[in-house]
Amino acid sequence: MGKNKDGMAKNVAVVRGEWANWWQEMKDNTARFRYAGVINKGSRAPTGETNNNVFHLLTNYISESYRALPRTMTYATIIVILVTLFDVIAN
Repeated sequence: MGKNKDGMAKNVAVVRGEWANWWQEMKDNTARFRYAGVINKGSRAPTGETNNNVFHLLTNYISESYRALPRTMTYATIIVILVTLFDVIAN
C-alpha cells in the first residue's frame, strides 16, 4: 500500500510540474499580444519572436496546452472515455 501511495505522490508532482511549465508558457504567449497584428505577422517582440499574428497566438494556447500537459491531457481523456462508456452502458 505504501508503494501505491508513493506512485500517487509522484503523479501529483508530475502534474504540478506540468501546470507550472504550462502557466509560464501561457504568460509568455499572452505578453506577445502586445505586439500582435491581425493581418500581418505583427511586430518583433522584445523576446525576438516575429510571428505575432493574433490567430497564431490564439492557436498557441491550444497547441502549447497539449504539448505542456501530456499527463493531464491523458487523465482528461481517460475520464471522458469512462464517462462516455458509462453513459452508453447506462442507456
